[in-house]
Order: sequence, then structure tokens, then C-alpha cells
Amino acid sequence: MKKALMIASLLIGAAAPVAAQSGTVEGVVVDARTGDTIPGANVVLEGTTTGASTGVDGTFSLSAPAGTYRLLASFVGYLPASQPVSIEEGQTRRVEVELDEDLLGLDEVFVVGFGTTSELALTGSVARVGERELEDAVVNSFEQVLQGRAAGVTVQANNGKLGQGLQIRVRGSASVSAGNGPLYVVDGIPVTTENLSTNDAATNPLAQLSPSDISSIEVLKDASASAIYGSRGSNGVVLITTKSGFDGRTQFTVDVRGSASQATRQVELLNAQEYTALLLEAAENSARLDPSYDYVGDVEGQFDFLSQGTDWRTAEVNSDWQDQAFQTGGGYQVDVSARGGSQNTQFFLSGSYSQEDGILIRDEYDRITGRLNLNHEVSDALSLGANLGLSRVLNNRISTDNSFATPVQIIAQPPISPITMSEGDLNENTLYFNTLLYNDNTRFAVTGYRNLGNVFGDLQIVPSLRFRSEFGVDVLDQNSDEYYNSRVAENTGAPQGLAVDTWDRVVNYTTNNYLTFEREVGADHGIEATTGITYQDVSLRNTSVTGERFPNDDFQQVDGAAQITAGTATETGYRFLGYFGRANYNFKDRYFLSASGRVDGSSRFGSENRYGFFPAVSGAWVLSDEPFFSGVPGVSFLKLRASYGITGNADIANFASLGLWSEASYGGTPGIIPIQVENPDLKWERTSQIDAGLDFAFFNNRVSGELDVYAKNTDDLLLGVNVPALTGYSAVLRNVGTLQNRGVELAFNARLVNTRRFSWTSTFNISANRNEITDLDGQVIEGGFINRAVEGEPIGVFFGYEYAGVDPDNGDALYFVNEGADPRATTNDPNEATRVVLGSPHPDFTGGLGNTVTAGGVELQMFWQFVSGNQIYDGGGRFKTANGDYYDNQLRDQLDRWQQPGDVTDVPEARLYFGNGTAESSRYLYDGSYVRLKTLSVAYNVPVRLLRNFSVQGARVYLVGTNLLTLTEYPWWDPEVNADYVAGNIGLGNEFYSAPQARSVSLGLQFTF
Repeated sequence: MKKALMIASLLIGAAAPVAAQSGTVEGVVVDARTGDTIPGANVVLEGTTTGASTGVDGTFSLSAPAGTYRLLASFVGYLPASQPVSIEEGQTRRVEVELDEDLLGLDEVFVVGFGTTSELALTGSVARVGERELEDAVVNSFEQVLQGRAAGVTVQANNGKLGQGLQIRVRGSASVSAGNGPLYVVDGIPVTTENLSTNDAATNPLAQLSPSDISSIEVLKDASASAIYGSRGSNGVVLITTKSGFDGRTQFTVDVRGSASQATRQVELLNAQEYTALLLEAAENSARLDPSYDYVGDVEGQFDFLSQGTDWRTAEVNSDWQDQAFQTGGGYQVDVSARGGSQNTQFFLSGSYSQEDGILIRDEYDRITGRLNLNHEVSDALSLGANLGLSRVLNNRISTDNSFATPVQIIAQPPISPITMSEGDLNENTLYFNTLLYNDNTRFAVTGYRNLGNVFGDLQIVPSLRFRSEFGVDVLDQNSDEYYNSRVAENTGAPQGLAVDTWDRVVNYTTNNYLTFEREVGADHGIEATTGITYQDVSLRNTSVTGERFPNDDFQQVDGAAQITAGTATETGYRFLGYFGRANYNFKDRYFLSASGRVDGSSRFGSENRYGFFPAVSGAWVLSDEPFFSGVPGVSFLKLRASYGITGNADIANFASLGLWSEASYGGTPGIIPIQVENPDLKWERTSQIDAGLDFAFFNNRVSGELDVYAKNTDDLLLGVNVPALTGYSAVLRNVGTLQNRGVELAFNARLVNTRRFSWTSTFNISANRNEITDLDGQVIEGGFINRAVEGEPIGVFFGYEYAGVDPDNGDALYFVNEGADPRATTNDPNEATRVVLGSPHPDFTGGLGNTVTAGGVELQMFWQFVSGNQIYDGGGRFKTANGDYYDNQLRDQLDRWQQPGDVTDVPEARLYFGNGTAESSRYLYDGSYVRLKTLSVAYNVPVRLLRNFSVQGARVYLVGTNLLTLTEYPWWDPEVNADYVAGNIGLGNEFYSAPQARSVSLGLQFTF
């Protein structure tokens, strides 16, 4: 014991002089451009083991023996920096270290399937949106952040209704009948994206995820990147990574914002005087052509009814029905989060509440979310973690575009019809059902509860071998509660009320288990390999009950109905089992090779083709590191990439390969009938894709970007092939047909000015994709209004009569014959013309341009999004611009109608009931190109020195405008449109009284402490 005490005393005595000779370095690490502090940065004294991480306020403190050192600082996304520092005995030295943002980001970590990689080692094509872009955006759903920002990714909302479906395409449409949307993976777990809408307008389950919880979004675009997901990679893969904690003092963030919104645009309609004049003129013209009928008397009688006792001759009533459909929307959002931890345990905890009123009456969307992400290092070899997200969404919905109850269809009401009667009650005797009656007499509330989470363990078996196991669950419960009382019976057909209650539950669980081997061989070689197994099981249950005939309008639940008129209960499901592997080889950080493969099995396919194999190979060569390239002036980095792979598409009905039977009864006797023929040979669609890419940086990395050229060919299309009627079936699902997508993508990033007082960065991307169906086995598949899938054309082309204008002699609408000896001859009878391809809903080019300018603590961001070369077909055009054919109100351009011989115009003579020019033709086809100021924001970052006395590390005030300006020749509300009830693979680019996007302004305040 005495010997131990003596040794301890000697050690303490020996250490004492060293401690006495030490000093301290205290400092802060900041962004060289903005001056913002950087938490979590690494700081080390070169040549020593002395180091630290900056805290939540960006500060650090180091102690070391007196001497002169180089202080090294680094952080992901920034270029490393070093500076000399002298440490004096017993003294404290204070320094500030500035880090320049690394625009090239070769060390930036990209999430890929079942692993990560650096930008330098990336051999596939991946688009990334980071935390900064997500934080700066004001969106209802995170996918909207991708719009215009990710080259090769097209995002289009169906309409401006809250919580509604989106059309998202990664490098074009790869299927005719199967799904075309990408696979979404949150923290390694594929999530539920099934549309659970009870009507024909799709909803968006992904809107239940809070964008404020997301750290990054990676879109895997080429086969090399997405083949690891095998049978579901053909349409691209979107990887969402949620935020995590860090080693350091807990950081709290509070973000509060409020917003106001209105429609991006309203259209000009006829007023009461113009309306009556046009319809009377149309009646007189019809009477001239057909004296046997009293058209003028018909019109005057209708006017007497529509005006409801008011004097239509003096335009006593001039109702602005369009104004009744729209409202000033807006709402607020509160985000609160805490993140931090220790060396062994890190956490991220958040809560969010948002409430939003749409720009249409009755349209509301409320969302509550909570998230807890934990990671704990049990030992140097074992770490455990969990990610748990909970949400509740309440969406007060409105009807589909094809319903008289939908607000926008209210514009069809004549302006001579009063909105309310003299007693103040709503007018119920209108041309069409008065949607305003829905305001206080109906309920369409959709409530969704979601539990999305996973647990994982990571075991370092030996230094070069690691095993990871993940188990994830995504449980989605949704209730649709609908009620329509007796006052809206004209639209529902239920004079004593109608209630529908629907419940859906989707249980989706996934397990991933895989090994990762990493090893450096000598100084030049690096090997990384991953192999594993994944299993997914999804079940869907639905129950619905409908009741009618309520005692009075105070009874609003199904159990109060006197008669249960319908009831259903269904269950379905599917399973996937996959075995995957990937190997990466790196030579001198200059040559990179990657190969992957996946064997997938699915319950959806036939017994003879239950499994498929999906391989991919890719490589990259960093030319700029070659000795022969070192002298090229201005070139900082140059990398060539190439890849080839095969992916699949399994997004079809769950029992598409089986022979199915359905219940059938006759005279009260139960029975069954066959409804689907068996196809045991049914298999995946296969998409082979080749990609060549170039990553570049010039002028000391101040300008960087990437260029990709690709070709995607899909074969074994899953199509419903017509079969002879004598078989008892109309069609059978088979693998028939091919299509292709070819395209070019270009993205630029530039740091134009970069000083502490002023900086200016710019981003630009543009994409071009060409889609063509090359084989459909001679079939023609129709959809939308005049869309079709046909060989030799892009999917969903518009096919109809070609409008030739107006005959200046008599005002007849003319159509090109398009057949015979003179195809450019014209006729006033569309039945004598031949329908032809008129245009395409697919744009020639899409992209975006962004600029960020900072001066002191002020930051200005401007982001423009553009779409060019697509067409939009207005399926409601024959009602809105009908030349007085019926009593709907009209667009004001109908005043340019033909009236006398010699008039040159595109608007035919107005004729009541004659349908002059109302055939489905190119008359209602418009250029859908637009340029939109998607985001304009101004933010002020309060200087840190002004906040220190308030224990606040950061404060930010911001003003964000969304969709502030839209430049387009499209004549209706908004060019970003897909009529919701016909939207699909083929029914693209259609308008039918579809709600416009919202123009909004948000004011927010963010605190960090």
C-alpha cells in the first residue's frame, strides 16, 4: 500500500510542472460568408491528440503545453481551415476560425441504399436537397421542395387543394399501366404511399411528414444508384433522412410563422349585361338557322327563372360567383426542437403544429407531428438507436373537380342569378347546384394517424466488418367522415340526409439485415462490400358503411340513419423478399468501380416468375487527379461517370396474376362468379438504363456542376390485353410492350462573390426528357379526356380533331379534314374530320434558377422554376368557351366572336344549342409553359453579440413569398394543373375547373438557444 501511494505521489509530482506550463485556446468557428457560428465542428492542434468539438454556440476550448501550433478546423460541407496559434504559459488565447463553404463538397456524405458514400466516390447519378433548402422553403409537403431544384425530377401538383396528390416523375414515365411514382424510403424503411381517398381525387399520405424534421433528401436517378432496390427502382428512389443529435450541449430551436394566401390568378368572366347580350344574340342566330323553334323565347324564359324575380334586362343583379369560390387563406406553424447529447448518446426531439386554410372555401389542413431520434453507443463495437415519428392530420376536403359541389365550378353560374335571396338565404334555384349550400350543411373530414418508426443495432464484429439490423413499422389509420343533410339533396339524391363513415388501416413492416465490409489495402486500394436480406409485409384493411334517412339535420352519424344502404369490408396485402449485394473498389481515390445486384421476390407476380434479378455496374474516373491533367488552367475537378443497370416495377394490383372470383347473388341465393383470369407467367416490368455523367469544378471550385446523358428502355410492360369476349373476360394482364425515355440533365452551382461583407451564390439546372412508346402490340389505350397511349408517341398524347379556326364568310367553326387527297382541307362538321395527335402533356424542358445574396446579417433568396413545351387540354372548355351554346357563364374572350361576314377571329359565331365549335379539338388545347417565381425570401440574422445578454445563440426574422409571380400564356387559373379525377399515367395535363396554386406570404421568427 505504501509503495502504491509513493508511486502515485511521484506521478502527481511529475505531472504538476507540465500542468503549470500549459495554456488555453478559446475560440469560435464561424461561416466565412455569413458569420454564423458552426456547432459540431472539429478543432484540433496539429501534431497532438488535443482536440474538441464546438458547442451549440460554435465555441471551443483547448488546453496544451506552451508552444506554437497550427489550429485545424473542419466541418462537413466546408473546406478545412488552419491558422497558427501561440500558447503561453498560464494564459488564454482567443481566436476566431472562418470556414469557407465547400461548393464542390467532395467529402459530403450522400445516403445511398443500405449505406453512405462521399461525393468523390459516387459513381451513380444522385440529386440532393439539403437541410438548408428544406428550412428555407414554406411548403405543405416535402416533395414540393424538389420542384425545380433537382435536375431530372418533375414535380407537379394536381391542383391547389390542400393535401392533394402530386405527379412526381424521375426521368420520365417508365410505365403505361403500372405505377410511375418513385419509391420513398425514410431512414432506411420503405413507407406507405397508398392513396386512401374515398373519391376520385387522390390524397398525399406523404404530407403527414413534417419537412422541418428532415435533414436531407436524396433522389436515386440512374440504375446504378437505384438497382439495390431491385423490383421497385424503375421510377427512381427518394431517400429521406431525418435529423439526428450530436455530441454537445443541447440546442433548442423555436420557429414560429404565420402566412396569408390567395389564388395565383382569377379569370375574367362575362358580367350580367355581357352575358344576356351574348345569349340573346346566340338565340337569334339559332333562330335564323332554324326558324321552327322559338330560341329567343327559350332564352328569355330561362333568364326569368335564373334571375329569380330580379330584372335581368337592366342587369339589376350582377353576381360575382367566382369571388364566392375563393377566400383569403393562410394559417400558422410552430416548430420546436431540441438536439444534442454526449459522446455516447445523441438525440433529436421535435414537435410541430400547423394549421392552414386553403384558398378555396371549406378547404382546411391541420397537422400535428412529433419525432424522437436516439442513437446510443453501448461500447466501441455496439450502437443502438431508434427513430420514431407520430402524426395526426385533419383534412377538411372538398369535392373532386368533376362535381358541381366543387367550389371552382361555381363560375358556371350565370351572373344574373342572385347569390342570396331577399330573406338572406342562399339561392337554391340556380342553373347548377349551388355549392355554397355545402358550407354549413355538409362535412367531409378526413383524419389520419400515422406511426412511422424503426429501431436498429450496429455491431462492429471486427475492425473491417460491421453488421446492421433494422426493423421498421409504418402504421397508417385513416377515417373519412362524410355527412350531407337534407338541404343538399339536389346534389346527393338523399332527401333526408346521407352519411358515410370509412376506416382504413395500413400496417407496413420491414426488416433489413446486412453486413458491410470495409478495408484499405495498402496506400492505394479501398474495398467496400455490402450484402444482406430485406423483407416487407404490407396489409390493408377497409371498412365502410353508408346510412340514409335521418330524423332531422341534427342527427349526423351513421347510427342515426333509418336505413343502412351500403356496407363493405375488405382486406388485401402484399409481400417482398429481397437478397442484395454491392461491392465498391477504389484505387488511389481516382478510379472507382461499383457493382450491385438484387434478387427480389413478390407476392404480386405469377408462380412461374415470382423472383427477378436486377444487376447494375458503374464506374468513375477522376481525370483532374491525373498527372497529365494537373497543368490545365482553371480546372479544379473533373470526374467521368458511367453506369448501366436493370431495375423493375412492381406497382400493380396485389392479386393481378391470380384467377379471382367475386360474390354474386340471384333471388337471395348467394353465389360466386369469375372476374379475373389467371396468368402464372406474369412478371416485373424491366427497365434497363445507361447513364454517362461528368462532374466538374472550375476556378478554384467557384463554379461546379454535373452533366448527365441517359437512356431508359422499359420492356415487358404490364398491360391489360384485350381477349375475345367469348372467354367471358374483357382483358387479361400480360407483359406486352416497350417504351423508352432519353434525356439530358445539367446543373450548375456558382459562388460569384464571396466576402465576409457580401456574397452571392447562384444555382441553375435544366433537364430535357423525351418519352416514346415503342411497342404496344398494336393496342390503343385511352385516358383523361382525349389522352391516349399509342405506339410511336409519348404516353398520354392528346388525340382529337384539329381546329382550323372560323370561316370568315359565315362564322362556322372549321376543322382540318386530315385525310384524303387534301388533308389540309377544312370542314364545319367534325364527324367528317379525322382525329390526329395534337400535342403532349410532357414538357420539353424543366428546371430552376436560384440566387442567394447576403450582406451583413441580411440574406435575400430568389428561386425561379420553369416548365416549357407542354400542352394542357381544357376538358371544361366546351362549357366555358361555348359561344353561347348553353347557359354557363363564359370567359370574356367570347366577346371576340364572329358577328358579320369578313370578321377574322378564332371564336365562332354564337349559336344556342348548335355546338358551333364545341367538339373536343385543339381549340381547347393551350401552351402550358410557364416561368414562376417560386420563392422570394428576405431574412435578417441578428448579430450574435446582441444576443449574448439574453442567453440566445441565434435569432432570425424572415419573410417568404411563394408563387408570387407566374409568367404564362395559359388563359385559365394556373398552368400547374392535372384535373384530379382523371389524373394518372395517361390522363395527364388536363384542366377541368381545377383549383389554382396559392400565392402566399409568410412571416416568421426563429430562435436558437
